Amino acid sequence: MSKCLKCHNNEYIGTDYKGLFPHDYDKAYRSPITKEGYYPPRPYGIDFHHLSSDIHFKKGMTCIDCHKNTKKQKWEDKVDCKSCHNNISKENHKNYHKKVDCSTCHSSWSISSYELNVLRDDTPNYKQWKRLKVQDDLYLEKYLKKVLKSKKTIQPEMPDNITNKLENGLWYSGWLFKRWENIFLINDEDGKIKIAKPMYQYRISYKDKDSNMILDDVTHIKNEKIEVFLPKTPHTISKEAKSCEMCHENKIMLDEKLINKDIFKGKIKKGYPFSKEQLEKLQSPFYKKERAKLLFQ
Repeated sequence: MSKCLKCHNNEYIGTDYKGLFPHDYDKAYRSPITKEGYYPPRPYGIDFHHLSSDIHFKKGMTCIDCHKNTKKQKWEDKVDCKSCHNNISKENHKNYHKKVDCSTCHSSWSISSYELNVLRDDTPNYKQWKRLKVQDDLYLEKYLKKVLKSKKTIQPEMPDNITNKLENGLWYSGWLFKRWENIFLINDEDGKIKIAKPMYQYRISYKDKDSNMILDDVTHIKNEKIEVFLPKTPHTISKEAKSCEMCHENKIMLDEKLINKDIFKGKIKKGYPFSKEQLEKLQSPFYKKERAKLLFQ
């Protein structure tokens, strides 16, 4: 598993299996220091919140227990919960939930990181990044520590990860926000209801060495937002399911006033959005009656 997580350690599936959720970049989000007076270790150069891990991890299973590479099965082949859990109680899984994917209810949390702001800056304007040195990039972190201490003006440069050559300028980044408490639901290609993950949400800027803004917060290409949502299967499975309210009272899905709907207007790939009928079912009288039975039985 340690080999898998050398790559699968941030915004994609991987470290969530161990209960690790990447921090926002600002200094205020650093983990509290230990009783010995040091910050805790940062595996993969990332600061993590420590949340609940996947029940399969707790039972001792590793990545390749499900993601096998054999003559009959490739790494990327889909893994179905029912291939192991074939004795699921019908009492707790009503027919009206038959189109809901297992992980939608049984994932205890899910990573959602919205709008990655990326800035290429060719000027030695380092002080504004003093609180944002930890950017999941060890080279950039060490470089900023060095230039912020230096009394000389050092021109920015960093390696091109394709050619491994030093190039002019630095690439900085920062998220609009990272969350785990709310979920955005969509239908996947098979019509299963899944949690959607925001992907490739970019706001791109570029300042040249003369401080001219070549790109200034570009968010659209050919009038389309640089933003995609994909159905995902969080690797944070728990035996207990989410509460009914997590879906049926979901503010992201149902409330126009309490959420910035603009961040959910990107393209949905490998799936499609909820229909008007599906949204009505979330708050239907039938749901309210069924929920009342559970609460007051």
